[in-house]
Amino acid sequence: MYRYYSTERPVSIGTYPKVKDNKPVNIENFDLKTYVDEIKCEAYGYLEYEKPLTSTQAATYELKEPKIYEARPKFNRTSHKWGIAVKHDEMMAKEEKNEY
Repeated sequence: MYRYYSTERPVSIGTYPKVKDNKPVNIENFDLKTYVDEIKCEAYGYLEYEKPLTSTQAATYELKEPKIYEARPKFNRTSHKWGIAVKHDEMMAKEEKNEY
């Protein structure tokens, strides 16, 4: 399931992409514009799709997708201590494409 938050307006007719083979499975409007930790800003509600939207579709309707973070152990050679390295989903996508 892919969730997209509406940060500019409540979800209603004409405020989200209607793709033939990927219609929203769930639409939820909040009572008030609410801070959502997943996107680090306020939103009016969200839509859930079975398949991901393209970045153009999401941007056209000003929908915000939550960022995915991957935490893994990392050894700091200076302090000789273990910590956690966090990768952002865009960094992970670049690694998969070998864009570094």
